[in-house]
Amino acid sequence: MFTFYLLLVILNVTNGRGYVPEFPIKNNKNNTSKNPKKKQKPRTNLPVLNLGGGADWYYFETNLKLNYFEAFEFCRKNNMNLLSIESKKEEVLIKTHLFNLVPKVTSVWTSGTDLGREGHYIWLSTGQEFSYTNWHPTAVIEPNNYNNSEHCIHMYQYYNAVDTFFWNDHDCKLTYNFVCEIELNCKLCI
Repeated sequence: MFTFYLLLVILNVTNGRGYVPEFPIKNNKNNTSKNPKKKQKPRTNLPVLNLGGGADWYYFETNLKLNYFEAFEFCRKNNMNLLSIESKKEEVLIKTHLFNLVPKVTSVWTSGTDLGREGHYIWLSTGQEFSYTNWHPTAVIEPNNYNNSEHCIHMYQYYNAVDTFFWNDHDCKLTYNFVCEIELNCKLCI
């Protein structure tokens, strides 16, 4: 069992995700007990924030503007993923923080894309289909793949109000700020 556990720890550390799985350990009475849960700290050298007390920690890049692929690479090189917005609650936490940032950040890349199949949107960081959306409700319905060149999703502020951050498909080569995230409640991540 110890050899298996050690192999999993080595795999986790080397794959860039940095998670250590929890396994039952035997105590002196040969009963099993779980490792005591401690608040994990992200394995990154960047300043991350825990918004709302959940398992996700976020890094808000407010100075550097990169294209979609460079932003994705930046997050991965720092043991994180480009943002995947999986619920309205998570989006409210993100856009509230963006709205209160100084200097103001009005547009950020997410990991959303339909590069694999037109009109089929997934979070590239997780491979999951969208279960929640907040497309911009303009006269031109979003997503619209304008000029057949918009395949990457950014979240942007339409008016100067926190509730006016919407999603838009855009050209992946454009440069924006971005948000990375790292989830720390994984039980067994390989």
